[in-house]
Amino acid sequence: MKVCKSCAGGCCRAFNVPITGFDILRIMRTLDMDPFFFCGVAEISGEKLEKGLGKDPLFLFTDSGEAKYYEIFLKRVFSKYFETSYKCIFLQEWDAKEYGSAELEGIVGRCGIYDIRPLTCRNYPAKIDKDRKLYMYDPYYEHTNPENKRWSSLPYGLCQRPLKKEDFRAGVDEYIKNLVHADYELDFFLKLSEKWNKNPDVSDNFIELLEREYLDRLPFRMKGED
Repeated sequence: MKVCKSCAGGCCRAFNVPITGFDILRIMRTLDMDPFFFCGVAEISGEKLEKGLGKDPLFLFTDSGEAKYYEIFLKRVFSKYFETSYKCIFLQEWDAKEYGSAELEGIVGRCGIYDIRPLTCRNYPAKIDKDRKLYMYDPYYEHTNPENKRWSSLPYGLCQRPLKKEDFRAGVDEYIKNLVHADYELDFFLKLSEKWNKNPDVSDNFIELLEREYLDRLPFRMKGED
């Protein structure tokens, strides 16, 4: 989108990015990288666990000696330029002033894995609502709304300016394709979490499960089979 040209990485600083098995395997294979380098987990308990069970892919891991529920994210690290700000592990940062840019200013942020970024990132800020309708929402409103203090600590806010239709109109077909893909993938990953949780194990064995299960994500059927 045009608005992203001068982006400082607001969304890459504000959110934990949930990732699915598809995201993990694609990043791992493309970069030939240990998945534990970029995969982080957050323990889920209490009210959030009650609301998430059966709706979100939550995995029981036994690394601590007892089974606890976790959600899987891209890891977040401290920013090079903003010491109190976390950022996605793959967000690259540059100071426009250091490079003598006449067009950009401040700290510019760009995704370091853009072509293989997670489905959540590909869809943002598009959504599928509860009525199964597709729509775009405006991230700028999120941090300019005086009732929402959540983004006040971000260096440049969540988004540089309000979105306009022309910002995303050219890529609307890509958004639709990615939303449909993400919807199917989330359902598959949810079922996979339920399968894992019936016999939870340490996280070291989790990638083996992904490698095995994703081979059958698109089953082969002969003509006439149900």
